[in-house]
Amino acid sequence: MESSFDSNAVVKINRSYFIIILLCFGALFIKNPKIYGIAITDVSIVIGLLIAATYSFSSKIKVSNLLLLGLCVSFILYEGIGIFKVPDNMKFLLYYARVIKSFLVGFLGYLFFQRLSTDLQYKAIRFFFFLAIISILLDTVYSLYYYTTIGTDKSVWALYSALKVSFLYADKNMVAFTISLLMVLSNRFFNRRYMFFLWFLTIVSLSRSGILVNTILLFYFMGFRLIKPSLLIALLITLIFSVILVYALDLSQMFMDRLSLNKDLSMQGRLGLQKMGIAMWLDAPLTGQGLSGFEQNFFDFYEGGEETPFPHNFYIYILSEQGLVGFMLLSAIFLIIWLKLFKKQLGMLIGAYLMFGMFLFNMSEYHFFFLVGLLLAFKPKPEPLENSLFPTISGQ
Repeated sequence: MESSFDSNAVVKINRSYFIIILLCFGALFIKNPKIYGIAITDVSIVIGLLIAATYSFSSKIKVSNLLLLGLCVSFILYEGIGIFKVPDNMKFLLYYARVIKSFLVGFLGYLFFQRLSTDLQYKAIRFFFFLAIISILLDTVYSLYYYTTIGTDKSVWALYSALKVSFLYADKNMVAFTISLLMVLSNRFFNRRYMFFLWFLTIVSLSRSGILVNTILLFYFMGFRLIKPSLLIALLITLIFSVILVYALDLSQMFMDRLSLNKDLSMQGRLGLQKMGIAMWLDAPLTGQGLSGFEQNFFDFYEGGEETPFPHNFYIYILSEQGLVGFMLLSAIFLIIWLKLFKKQLGMLIGAYLMFGMFLFNMSEYHFFFLVGLLLAFKPKPEPLENSLFPTISGQ
């Protein structure tokens, strides 16, 4: 940790904190807004790399960190081989760029976050937490307002369209996953009562995978504490308010159709996609079809149904494109990350990702990998967070 009494060190701490804040925006707002057609994600990565090039770093690296870095680089290089397997190299490069950006936001997050004092680390976590909550809130309010103004088409697809026209990070399943990350942060760093509000936002998102996973997280974190009258009342109020909002916006039938799986054609379509993914994997069990191979070889295995360039299952997606070799490499990476985060009481961050992986993901979840980088570099201290959120920092 750099001394706050060294004026040069203070400049470096400020610069590192600035990049972390910029990366917070870049990791969350991957679609909009854009600057002359360039996403904030790309701008934050480029600026981060330029500033990182001016820093000097310690040559002392833990063996576990070196192993993790080696596995990540190996996985990226292994995915690069896929360019020789797929017919459309330009499409491959688009996929490859997303994977590299996922690695870079995590790597830069780790690099700059470890240079911060513990107090500044807490501040940065706080900033990410509330920036994400405010973004989701604005997105939800805007989407529901838009839905109420679209006229007679009151279908679930109309609401999903409303969710996607927002200027913020706005895909229903990804919003629900973002909420799961915030629930992990809430449990570790903030008041657990935030989780009831986050759970409410999950219900409003109409994401079935989100409702399932985030309900599991809520009960896992709360445990028997939910028996306490105050928490039980909070749970009931959340449910009652959710029901009132559903009926107020005339969403009751939509909710029933979403929760009644036999009325939802998307379930059948996704099972078909997953069967295709398994068929692709069995066609090349060791090395898979190559990155972007699921999309590029889609119609070679297509037997009717939903046409989507990913199988709505992270495990099948990795097996179909990277085979057993890539699957084992990625498993080793996640195992090491989980072991490191578990020691900091943050292991459920990986647990949330793996649970959601049953329903989505394609290695472009920038905010997840950024948050992993931050928390791997996080330096816990014994004082409660409430006493260190607003410290007096020399030179600030």
